[in-house]
Amino acid sequence: AMAAGVELDIAIPQSQKAVLRTNLGDNMKAVMNALVKLDVRQATASKDSDRDSILRAIAELPGGAVAMNQALSEHLRVWYRNTVRAFAETEDDPKVLQGLAHVLRKVFGLAAESLALLMRVHRALEISGSGQPDDKLAMASILYDIADSLDDMGDYDQALKYHLQSLDLRKAVVGERHPDTATALRAIGWTYFRLDDFSRALEYYSMALAVWEETVGEKHEDTAITLHSIAQVHIMALDYQRAMQYFERALAIKRDVLGNNHPEVAMTLNAMGQAAFVNMDIDRALTYLNEDLAISLATVGDAHPDTAITLATIGQAYFAKRDLQRSLSYTMQALAVLRRAHGDSHPEVANASAAVAQTLLEMGRVDEALAVLQDAMRIANSFEAHPLLVLPILLMIGTAHMRKGDHSRALDCSRHAIALCEDNPSLGPGHPLSVRVIEFARRVTTAAEQGQQAQTMEAVVVDDDDSDAGENEDEDDACEDADESSDDPDGGNDESGSDAGDDRLEGDV
Repeated sequence: AMAAGVELDIAIPQSQKAVLRTNLGDNMKAVMNALVKLDVRQATASKDSDRDSILRAIAELPGGAVAMNQALSEHLRVWYRNTVRAFAETEDDPKVLQGLAHVLRKVFGLAAESLALLMRVHRALEISGSGQPDDKLAMASILYDIADSLDDMGDYDQALKYHLQSLDLRKAVVGERHPDTATALRAIGWTYFRLDDFSRALEYYSMALAVWEETVGEKHEDTAITLHSIAQVHIMALDYQRAMQYFERALAIKRDVLGNNHPEVAMTLNAMGQAAFVNMDIDRALTYLNEDLAISLATVGDAHPDTAITLATIGQAYFAKRDLQRSLSYTMQALAVLRRAHGDSHPEVANASAAVAQTLLEMGRVDEALAVLQDAMRIANSFEAHPLLVLPILLMIGTAHMRKGDHSRALDCSRHAIALCEDNPSLGPGHPLSVRVIEFARRVTTAAEQGQQAQTMEAVVVDDDDSDAGENEDEDDACEDADESSDDPDGGNDESGSDAGDDRLEGDV
């Protein structure tokens, strides 16, 4: 029916809608599993013969069961998203609304919609709050989620403001030495980390670690997660040895508390792989990442976003080894998994598309890379074109135009990137993205000037050739030769553009 363009509708009894409304936010894992683990080959029918007939019909369709799974998952994703939105329009319960906001942000990547819902809850709690401890904790939880949404949107200064308010409320109700307070401290550390204020990040992570160790002990998942966060700060400070010490402590606790085959273990292995990657110990990185991949496949399966993250990181490692074919293979697998899990319009899909395009660029497949990047930009624009998502893609598009020798379009990308930085106060002159934009603009301008100089020199050479030719040929023949030279698709601009294209802008990419 779907192959023939017939609409598919999903209907559930009214009595179950109320249960779904309440449980959606409480069990996002079930929502994700419904999207990534759907498999028509596991379908049942009242008669075995009917099931066999259905499976044969599916197998005969273009793409078979894989294509049908993708189509059904996309339909189910749209249904879930619209259902959550419909529930949110009529819901008044703050707790249920908070859960629906979680789903919009974490499953569908709709941070702005999530923020709008949370602000609605925030206003309601301000009006109805009695000042009792439970009301204060509810407000602290909402403030925390508002800050998380702002973090996702890249508005770290505003996020920090809400995180600090949440921390103050938690301290007032449960005290400074409580797991809830530790959670708030760690979130503030994360926001400072994203602001590149690594000393403040380490300060708050360390405070959180002290509280965790005092309240839940050293052998606890939250203690391990905080050790993991501290390790990431040391990576950014280029203290690889100390980072690995913290990672090793985190990994040992997670293995002891959660077992060897657990997503949290895989997450730390992934981070250790990335740390080794940053330290240019690529073979060691691949060792960690392959163990991470094995755990992810065993625990969450091959169609889960966590698995896609690992595939993408392995692709980056092979990119660093200049094994571009393997890099492309892994990044394309990651993109396919994310499309299956999130659909075609999700920030993570845009990021994965950019990784694929980066490898295509290095392989010299510039037109293919541009096509992928244009699709990534379409996705980015659908999410309010936030600079943290748009700028890296825009720089890569500019790089692609540089490789093609199209300095004019590369300069357009540069100007657009600079305007985005200027229009967003959070991207100050010292922000890493702003630094990349300025460096890219400098390189594009230099390459464009060199291209113009090459054209000027070529024009001089052509004039000299015309003068010499005039001694032996009539003026009309000389003009014809000059026109042919200036129109030659293999000369002039293309040659200078080729030189610019060979200036690999890996730092900008």
